[in-house]
Amino acid sequence: MRLRMRFCLPKHTNPYWSRIGLQRKILEGSEHARDMSPARARKRPSADKWSIAEIVVHLADTEVVFGYLIRRIVGEPGTRIDGFDQDAWLAALHYDERDIRKSFAEYRAFREANVALLKSLTPEQWKISGMHKERGSETIETVVKTFAGHDLNHFQQIERILASRAK
Repeated sequence: MRLRMRFCLPKHTNPYWSRIGLQRKILEGSEHARDMSPARARKRPSADKWSIAEIVVHLADTEVVFGYLIRRIVGEPGTRIDGFDQDAWLAALHYDERDIRKSFAEYRAFREANVALLKSLTPEQWKISGMHKERGSETIETVVKTFAGHDLNHFQQIERILASRAK
């Protein structure tokens, strides 16, 4: 399913939109990651680094958090923006046992739902803000940029792991 890019904000003001295409290309085109055995996907590059499978589960879970956060901010302006302990989630939610193919599918579904939500927002709604406990007031636009950078970082991490295994 292709996403049509038509948004309230100009593309140049919101890097999230340009990164959606990159993320979909990596997710759908990365046959090495998608088609690798579960054991290989779960193999950590080192003891202190996440595996590809753990990263993909984290991306799917983060996309749920992102969608909820956007809904909270738009529905309850000024709401508190809290982070979460990703390492606690990794252990408690058994990231190391989750199926990478299902996690890819979940990520795609959550991302498409969030894109649909973002496309429905008015220009005024992009300026609604929540209150981050460390950074202060953050608009929807700022939150979107932050999450896009987060995803891009993890996709680059996956590419580095795959490249190191190809050597």
